Amino acid sequence: MPITLTPTPTPAATAYYTNQTQLEQKWGAENIRLWSNKGNDTLPTDVAAVQSSINLAGNTIDQTFYNGPFLTPLTPLGTMIVNWANVLAGYELYTDRGIFEKGDEVGGKLTKQRNDVIKEMLAYKGGAMTLQCQRKWPTPTGPIAV
Repeated sequence: MPITLTPTPTPAATAYYTNQTQLEQKWGAENIRLWSNKGNDTLPTDVAAVQSSINLAGNTIDQTFYNGPFLTPLTPLGTMIVNWANVLAGYELYTDRGIFEKGDEVGGKLTKQRNDVIKEMLAYKGGAMTLQCQRKWPTPTGPIAV
């Protein structure tokens, strides 16, 4: 009786705020494959590099909100928070290759999106915008005496 082997699927990177599939949906699977390969070669997606970028994105989100009014990791997870993680992870993947030249259109767009995400997170942390996530302490419901 012949033995048939079932190929083991390549494990995908995953973390609390996002995963490889969501990252590929945001930036395209081919871009993620290219950005994850530091040598600009034709190898398949480097899952370890993708995992590292996703972890860095999550750490950036948690560190941004650490001393603020919200518990980290942020819950519940909404599409905006997942988008933050995807933008930050995409930026990390792209710039970690060290190929970032003056006039680099893709790098410039990623840098702008990353900076916009950081500004947006800081606005939520500071209370300029309302974030529907679990808080460390209750929100006042009446007038506040100062």
